[in-house]
Amino acid sequence: MKGFMAENNLLSLGDIVNAVYVERIKVLREKCNETGDDPKPWVEATIKNLRKMVAEMIDEDRKLYERKMNEINAIKLKHNQLWKELHPDKDCPTYDDPLPLLPALRKYEEEYHRLKEQHTKLLEKEPEIRREEQELCNELNEQPLTIDKDTLLVTCMSFITTHIIELREEKTKRIDKLNTFVSTLKEFEELYGWKCPTIETMIGRLLNIDDISKFSLTKEAIELVEKEFNEISEQVSNAEQKFEQSKNLLKDLIRKHRSLKPISENIIKHQQCRLSVLPNLTAEVDRYKEHAMDKLTSEIMKVREQIHFILDKLSVGQVNSDPKYAILHEDEFTEDLQYMHEELLQELEAKYEANKAMYEQIENWDDLFREYQDFEKTSTDPDRFYIRGYSAITESKTRKRLEQQLKECELKLQALDEDYQRKNNNQEFKINGLSIMSYIAQVKEDHQKLRGRDQRDPSRKPLEPKTTGCIAGGRVRLIDDSGACAPSLCVPVSKKQKKRN
Repeated sequence: MKGFMAENNLLSLGDIVNAVYVERIKVLREKCNETGDDPKPWVEATIKNLRKMVAEMIDEDRKLYERKMNEINAIKLKHNQLWKELHPDKDCPTYDDPLPLLPALRKYEEEYHRLKEQHTKLLEKEPEIRREEQELCNELNEQPLTIDKDTLLVTCMSFITTHIIELREEKTKRIDKLNTFVSTLKEFEELYGWKCPTIETMIGRLLNIDDISKFSLTKEAIELVEKEFNEISEQVSNAEQKFEQSKNLLKDLIRKHRSLKPISENIIKHQQCRLSVLPNLTAEVDRYKEHAMDKLTSEIMKVREQIHFILDKLSVGQVNSDPKYAILHEDEFTEDLQYMHEELLQELEAKYEANKAMYEQIENWDDLFREYQDFEKTSTDPDRFYIRGYSAITESKTRKRLEQQLKECELKLQALDEDYQRKNNNQEFKINGLSIMSYIAQVKEDHQKLRGRDQRDPSRKPLEPKTTGCIAGGRVRLIDDSGACAPSLCVPVSKKQKKRN
């Protein structure tokens, strides 16, 4: 039977029992036939023994199966727990469905020991990873990860590893940024002559350290360095722009003002901005600007004098209220203002040249009437009789001569005005908004009003003509005792007085 089972160990239990039963019955029948005994009791006893043996085998097999099932359940539970902890994102594989019990048990044991080895390695690696994370956090002044105690080991390790990678990348970025700052500052030093600050600064500390990775890599330190670097970059950029502008402006000023010699020719020879040269360059530009402004002021004032002179010839009255002459009151001198003055002067000169004869005749009349006013003033003075050399005949002759000259001058003006109207479609020639004859009548009327006031108030001091800024049209505004301007009171000014003014 042992040999049979050894040869047929792959047969089922029922097949084995049947094979044993057939073999035993055959042997018993042969022996009983040889001895002549009845085989029935022997067969029944054999059947009873076989049934007992089968029952014992079944019971033993059941107990063995239960023991192996308990073993596989225990190892399977441990395997599943380790798998879940090491592979939380994957489904746990099963080996007991496609395999018989004992191979499944061996498979679970092998996989469990493999997972156990991985878990042990992770546990050994955990302190090193946590220490590295802590060191990086301390170096970068960052907070370590806060992980829940119930978090699986592999998940916890994954989070920490990811955080370490991020911290390493951040550290590399910060070191690269500091390297960029250092290289740029060295370029500033080479190209522009920038000097490292002597006072204690973050930039000074950075430039004085050999290994940049040993510099403070905290976010606050990087921000301070970046702030100082941006300030330096802005200063250098502004200095470069100012250097280029000042150099070009200085060349332009030297070309325009050749009479002024540069203090140093070396200042304008530098093609690249040098911070040490910039103060001297700007000082030289300021010197040339001051010279240019003085020259511009002088030229504008000369043109203004010419404009006032031509306005006097044109018999233009007050110019304060006329926006056309607003540039004469500007005190901020520029080249544009000079150009506007020159344009105005050309316009006024052209206007004078176009009617030169008329304006010269008006000036002659103004001089004669002024002389006539002076004569009347002295001829009505009661004290003139006590002056040595006084002659009534000479006084009479002078009066007739002046009246005759004024009349002749007025006739010439009338003739010139009529000729002007014929040439300009009957348009009258205007002086301060008045026609020629209206202007003459207005001046005479103002003179008579002044004389009438003097006669009514003999104690009143005679008025002295006072100018209001400039002589205009050969006349000046007169001020009465109260300080108020006499309305429309204009008297001609003699050529001598105009020269004095």
